[in-house]
Amino acid sequence: MGTLLSTVIVGGLCWLFTRSLELGLTPFHCLLFGALISPTDPIAVLAMLKSLGAPRHLEAQIAGESLFNDCVGVVVFLALLQFGGRPMLNTPTRARLPSYGRAVGAAVRPLRRQ
Repeated sequence: MGTLLSTVIVGGLCWLFTRSLELGLTPFHCLLFGALISPTDPIAVLAMLKSLGAPRHLEAQIAGESLFNDCVGVVVFLALLQFGGRPMLNTPTRARLPSYGRAVGAAVRPLRRQ
């Protein structure tokens, strides 16, 4: 819910800001920007937790949450593209999911062992 709420808030503020500058961006474009910028950066979060000396189990939970937020951001972005009347992608999304799933699995696997 946080990623969705952040997408709407960032998109709304972006639209108000660009409208005041008369840049001509539509609310649709601003929501797309919100979907891109809203998910947290898992690398930065993990680096911060390591510097604070957080327990490993807490690092694993927060890393999983960050990766989940990234996935939600991708889904929101693609849904906005689909409902905005634009084609999603040139290639089927299903073809991209297995490689993304392998990347997530490879990132989480070392955390499970420790």
